[in-house]
Amino acid sequence: MLDLNKCINLINASLTDYNKKLQEENKQLKEFIKIVNNLDLDLCKNFNPDKFGQNLEILQPFENSLINSIDDLVQGPVDDIKENKWAYEKLKSFKTIAIDTSEMFTTHYFPVFILMNIGLFYYDYKNNDYIEYSIPKFFTKYHFDEIDDDRSIPLRISILRLENELLVLEQIDNEKSLEESYIMFDESFSSNYLKSSNKDIIRAIMEKIKHNIGYLIKKNAKPIGIIYSLSRGFVNFLKFFYNMEQIQLNDKQIFNEILLPGERSCIFKVHNLTTKIADLNMYAFYLKISDNNVLRIEFEERLKDKVNEIQHVVFLQSIMGGGYPICMQRAHELAYINEKEREFIFELIEEKLIKEGIKLSQFGFTKKQERKLIKII
Repeated sequence: MLDLNKCINLINASLTDYNKKLQEENKQLKEFIKIVNNLDLDLCKNFNPDKFGQNLEILQPFENSLINSIDDLVQGPVDDIKENKWAYEKLKSFKTIAIDTSEMFTTHYFPVFILMNIGLFYYDYKNNDYIEYSIPKFFTKYHFDEIDDDRSIPLRISILRLENELLVLEQIDNEKSLEESYIMFDESFSSNYLKSSNKDIIRAIMEKIKHNIGYLIKKNAKPIGIIYSLSRGFVNFLKFFYNMEQIQLNDKQIFNEILLPGERSCIFKVHNLTTKIADLNMYAFYLKISDNNVLRIEFEERLKDKVNEIQHVVFLQSIMGGGYPICMQRAHELAYINEKEREFIFELIEEKLIKEGIKLSQFGFTKKQERKLIKII
């Protein structure tokens, strides 16, 4: 039972301290914005990030203007999903695709299995044509062993995910066409989540990411990563550029202050351990959708000349989705495996194993324990 009196005292003390630190942070942010607004972007291009090591991500400015807008991009409310028809009208010359994947797996009883569900949403606004798929893939431990039985389960799952997402996109290319499409990925496209992994794991996954990006660009498609990020890549750049003390701010806070809805930051060259290991030239920018809603967009070097189109499509898609690209929301809904579906799949697997003469109870698991072994990503 919760001790409410102790809880009240804890909360009151913590929130008083939180407010004090928040005021200090806001003060620091205002001072920092002055520095950002006076930044010499030409000098930034000559900055050499290699001498500062590889442990921190650094976003190096690579454009002449810190703030970039598109004329007449915003023609209506940015935070009212009921009034977003104007955004739909401005998307009529574009084609968007989003892909997302959920996995359900266990590693605690034999056989190891993974059910992978890939959601894909395709919308050709020009021809008013759309497709939506939910494509399940099922693998046992023997599929894992074919990849490399010396690698960890999470690594093999990541590789399977990347391989099968590309297979689904190849299927769409055969049915429709990937040409001139904007293909949107979530965090799986970004390499920064791998920074704490060892170099062999980074190299294996980045090879797959690099291969997939190359394939899609050759198909004249535009693969982009769209991420909610608390990265300090640009803050780290400024810290080293100006030889500043440690700064307790992140990039999102800065660009939420200096950008208006629909505006984007300059293009940044991404410097981090993962892109260096893969010899992959990645770029990024921040895009403000509405107040406190700032997205980080990542793309490969060959798409630098398409940055304004990417800004256009992602912003309008986000307006239609009430703050986040609608096609990505639909792909996520299609990929998601809910609780009832997980229960059904578990019972189906259990029933089949028993028919094959394998009883889970022989491994010492109760029904309750068996249910707890199921995980979802």
